[in-house]
Order: sequence, then C-alpha cells, then structure tokens
Amino acid sequence: MKLIDFAEKVKISPETARLLITKEYNEIILSDKLDLPEDIEKSLKSDFINNPKKLKNSLNELKAYGLNSPALNNASPDTSSDNNNNPEVNTDDFEYFVKKNYLIMIDTCSILERCFLDFIKYSTPILKREGKTIIFPYIVCLELKHNFKSKKLEKLTQNRLDFINKLVNEEKIGVIVGDESDWNPKNKDPFADPVLLERTQFLRRFNKNVLVITQDNTLTGDLHNNNRIRAVKSNAVIKIAKLDEKTGKIIVYRANAER
Repeated sequence: MKLIDFAEKVKISPETARLLITKEYNEIILSDKLDLPEDIEKSLKSDFINNPKKLKNSLNELKAYGLNSPALNNASPDTSSDNNNNPEVNTDDFEYFVKKNYLIMIDTCSILERCFLDFIKYSTPILKREGKTIIFPYIVCLELKHNFKSKKLEKLTQNRLDFINKLVNEEKIGVIVGDESDWNPKNKDPFADPVLLERTQFLRRFNKNVLVITQDNTLTGDLHNNNRIRAVKSNAVIKIAKLDEKTGKIIVYRANAER
C-alpha cells in the first residue's frame, strides 16, 4: 500500500496522512507513490482503516497541534509600519520575526550546517513561548533524502531527517509543508530553490511576510529580487538570513552590505 492509497481509503489528503504517520509512528514518508514499510502498513490497517473512531481522534489531535492544516494558511500578515513600509528594516533578532508573525522556512544547506543544532537550541524556547513553528518544505526533505546516495553525507542527512521528525512530532515546533508534486519530474534530482522562490512569491502576493534561512548566496539574491517585482501589489516582504557558523543565530541579509 502506498501513502496515497491510505489517504484515499480514509478520505484525507496525502499531506495529512504523512503528518499522521509521522506523529503516530515517528516515520517520515517522503513519497506518495512508493510502497509503505510493511510494519507501517500493518499498523495503519489495524489502527485507522479498521478503526474510524481512533482515526477521528488522531486527526483531532493533529488539528490541535496545528499540523493538519497547512502552516502557510495560519499566519497573519504584519501590518505595522516599521516592517511593511520599510522592507529594509534591519535586525538579526530571531524573536522579532517570530513575534511579527513571519512564516519561517529553512533551506537544505542550512539544515546540513553544524550550527543548525545550535540554531534549534536557541530558537526552540522562543517558538514554544509564541506558539509558532518552523516550516520544513517537503522538497527540502526530499533533497536530504536524496543525499543518501552520497556515502559521505548519508549519516548526516539521516541524522537531520530524524531530528526534523523529532521537531515535528515531539517538540511541536516544526511542520513539513508540501507534497510530491513539488518535485518536477523533468529533473532527475529534487531541487528546492525554484520551489522556495515560487512559494515565497505566492505568499507575498497574499500579504504574508516570510523569513527564509539559507546559506546559499545565489538563492539569497533571487529571493531578495522577489521583493522588487512590481506586478505583485503587496505590503509583505521576504527577508533572508543565514546561520552564523559560530553561534547558530541568524544574520539577516542586507541588500547594500557586503556578503
């Protein structure tokens, strides 16, 4: 049985099915179209397909965690003049962006940095206090999974995927957003940059502020240019930051500063 088959049987979306599996079995399923592990399939049949009451209770728990509805829809735009009317506002205070209701996304390269763990240690109390989450795009998880092909990165990427699973399922400060359609079938390998560019522009068009954390200078420039597209009428801004290698805290990109 594939994840999409299970979703159809119990009449939920593949994304909700993925989150349900993550919550119940500590397993991240990255593809809708591959066969589920035998033990997961067996458990899904006994726990949910044959037990609608338990399924309903588990879905209600997901809803309580704010995980079953896309985090993208839950953020409210910040209308304060110090932010929207001045997209070059400069601060490296992560808590500022959390309190200002920015959607916070993180790119693959930042997750693979050693300082990512320091960032999580620093940001977790802030996120929990404010009831907010970090968005781990589905395409980013696919990129991590793909890195298993590299023996050098295999241990690190598995560690990071397990850690993301913990943040989503146990700490409740992370959410995986996206689905299999984010991977363009024309590309042999999953590539997150075009998806991040598209999604951030979509969110800006609907007046939602976004903070993207990435170490990639090319992506940083492209994301910053999204703020300048005149065809999009919006007060929202896309801010970009990288992780400080020594502290794990964010360093926000300044358009006029040297990188």
